[in-house]
Amino acid sequence: MERLRGGEPILAPNGEGWESGHTYNAASVRLGREDRPLIGRLLGGEHLAPSDGAVAVFYRAQPVCSPGFREPRSSIGLALFTPELNLIRRFSHPILSPSDDPYGFDHNGVEDPRVTRLGDAFYLVYCGYTVLPNGAGKVRVCLARSQDLLHWEKLGPARGEVNTAPNKDGVLLPGRIEGQYLLMHRPMVGRPSHFSIELAAARCSARRRTRCAARRGWAPARCQSRWATSGFW
Repeated sequence: MERLRGGEPILAPNGEGWESGHTYNAASVRLGREDRPLIGRLLGGEHLAPSDGAVAVFYRAQPVCSPGFREPRSSIGLALFTPELNLIRRFSHPILSPSDDPYGFDHNGVEDPRVTRLGDAFYLVYCGYTVLPNGAGKVRVCLARSQDLLHWEKLGPARGEVNTAPNKDGVLLPGRIEGQYLLMHRPMVGRPSHFSIELAAARCSARRRTRCAARRGWAPARCQSRWATSGFW
């Protein structure tokens, strides 16, 4: 394993607005030579598209504070890099923002993006965070869909059995497996050290999902508190 850029972050907090506090929990999509038209549209003619493609990095961003909210609200930003992770363009606005509806499923934040390409569309799985009228926080696995990586249609919380408990860190596996789309997710049940990564299945990428398997997280005995999280190996 080689640490690129001497271990320095490829993105850091910026400015005084929506990404001034933290930039973290990123996901990436590798765009190849066949995606040059898409890359060109993302660059908007202001930058030369790399001949060997680009890497689109989606990241969770927070301001220093969000007046009127008990915690800084998270948004999702987008930056384009060369395959060597040299920055080409960083968008000045978030590509996904919390809902303005105080009763919305992600009013208090859109967090922890995971992006998967399925056919001609991109699906973003994220954690929708809202605070209920009784003051309790609620986190759910939510989905959004896009054709161009810039404009996203929110599909709402995942349906079926996925969100019967507080849940986050979801990711869609690419393509069908035995005719079904699989979603890895991590229900927050019990102590953090008891969290498991689970699989849910659906015939359609945005339909109801049924729990079908679980994998217990693992950590060395010296770790008194830890939890598993979803991603690709």
